[in-house]
Amino acid sequence: MFRIINNLKNLSLDISPVVTDTFNVISVRWRRNPRKPIWKGTAKSKIFRVPPRPNIPEEERLEITRLYNKYRTEVKSINNYLTSKYNVENQQEDDKDLKQKQFEADLAACMKLNDEWNAKQKILRRLEQLQSYRI
Repeated sequence: MFRIINNLKNLSLDISPVVTDTFNVISVRWRRNPRKPIWKGTAKSKIFRVPPRPNIPEEERLEITRLYNKYRTEVKSINNYLTSKYNVENQQEDDKDLKQKQFEADLAACMKLNDEWNAKQKILRRLEQLQSYRI
């Protein structure tokens, strides 16, 4: 969440110009005003406080563990599938002769397009020169 605040450094009663175009972007990490900002650090009285361990019922803990294991298994299977799929595609693309031919064909097409554009630009430049001589 970002809050955009005008740069108010140049506000004064002088005749000096006020810059209103510039902005400062401040990242806001706290929600309400009574809380202190993140950069102030932990209070000395709270440094060694150990929060109590949450009491989760056994059934809920087993369900959370089951869901997490299921999620981890599915993510692993997706990763393995994508890895094997892209490894096969990359192995097929490793043919250096095919890559070289594709590169040369692409280069030839680019050179042809560049030559056409250069010819058009040559004509346009010549027309501009002729018009500048007539004036």
